[in-house]
Amino acid sequence: MNCVRIVGRVFSGIGEGRIYVELYRSEIEKVMSIKPYPGTLNVKLEREYVDIVKKLLASNPHTVIKPPKEGLAPVLAWRAYVEDLVVYIVKPVKTVWRFDVIELVAEKNLRELFGLADGDTIEVLVPLAQDLKC
Repeated sequence: MNCVRIVGRVFSGIGEGRIYVELYRSEIEKVMSIKPYPGTLNVKLEREYVDIVKKLLASNPHTVIKPPKEGLAPVLAWRAYVEDLVVYIVKPVKTVWRFDVIELVAEKNLRELFGLADGDTIEVLVPLAQDLKC
């Protein structure tokens, strides 16, 4: 299989994703070639997917986003898909989240686009190589 399927439930954070997406915006645009929606979608993984994500994210990221200024850390990113929409799993090198939580960045507000509310299940497909499509 060329893609890894991961499943979790949407939950609200404290709004920090919006701040960091704005701070990293120019790097995200340059490296990922997207104009990111100002915020992230938080996903708490179902138990059986935590080890899969841990192994997946331990491997080489598809992209590394450099910190825009001193004092900030790099962000590792993996291209993924929610339905047919390209999204990115982002994992800051410094983060409070463990491997049971992923954050998604996309050009659109994923909650609005897919009608998601806290507790809703979401499926994310991650290609094993950057040039693959799921």
